[in-house]
Amino acid sequence: MLRKSILLLSVVLLQLLPVKGQDVNNKLKDVIYLKNKEVVTGTIIKDELGVFTIKVIDETTKNETVQTFQKFEVEKVIRGSVPASGSNVSADNKEYNSNKQNLSLQNSANSQAQPDLSPLTDSYSDLLNNENLHQNLKNDRVSVPEMSVPTPVQSSMRSQEDTGDLTFWTPPRPKHRSREWNRDISGYRGFIDYGYTHGVGNVKNNRFEIISSHGYQFNPIFFLGLGVGYNLSLNKKESSLPLFINPRINFLDEGTTPFWDVKGGYSFFGGRGYYVSSSFGVSFSKNDKVAFNIGLGYTLQCAKFDERSTIDPSKFVTLDEKYNGISLKLTFEY
Repeated sequence: MLRKSILLLSVVLLQLLPVKGQDVNNKLKDVIYLKNKEVVTGTIIKDELGVFTIKVIDETTKNETVQTFQKFEVEKVIRGSVPASGSNVSADNKEYNSNKQNLSLQNSANSQAQPDLSPLTDSYSDLLNNENLHQNLKNDRVSVPEMSVPTPVQSSMRSQEDTGDLTFWTPPRPKHRSREWNRDISGYRGFIDYGYTHGVGNVKNNRFEIISSHGYQFNPIFFLGLGVGYNLSLNKKESSLPLFINPRINFLDEGTTPFWDVKGGYSFFGGRGYYVSSSFGVSFSKNDKVAFNIGLGYTLQCAKFDERSTIDPSKFVTLDEKYNGISLKLTFEY
């Protein structure tokens, strides 16, 4: 009697176990309806980057196969339990319209890639069993849980977990970048001018000029120096010996460049007074160190000097003249 009872109980258990396993499998089955009218039933294990990956179990051979479908091939997807073969699908099942899938595909392409979830991990199991997710799917809303994604390295150093590939990096910005010039002429610079000034205006004073200036060349463009000159009068007017400050600008960083030269100062000998000379010209250089200049400009010399009175030759009178002139200058630069 005891043996018959044990045998009967074993038969009942064997009949119940396949049914329970079948219910569990049905609960995890999903259905993919393709646009070519094909229906695929199985378990969706991955849905990302516009691709569905589904695991299909052959009911006869129990062999497992993994199939992938592009979202543009899919008409709709139903997740959850599946009725017996040949029955209609319930309206309460969760489904995705192809239009919503395409919109999700566009959003996922513009966002950062999320880490893959394997169907064998606990995170994926929790995602399938999440009641809030199933409720949102039923209401045609999808709620994606937040995933922590490592941020890229934003420095020039490699990360500690470097595997050999460079991460995103930004090169360090230099604090100061010195400009590279075509001509290396910074430092001491000297000029010797040989010129002729033709007098213009009411009082004409033609004169020959020899001028020397010395100073510092900050770069191939700007020079600043001090100088002295001697203006020898050629028509019995007073000569002068001006002291001046001399800024000079080269317009190009080349061996041949136009320039602007200005001299401004005061004459303490002979014709006493303010001295101003401005000229434009061209500088020619072959080895950057030595150059020859030719320039054309304007010169003004204010001159006060003592002259014997024509009325009483024993007395001197002070005259105040202004000598204007057009100057042509040849310059040796070193």
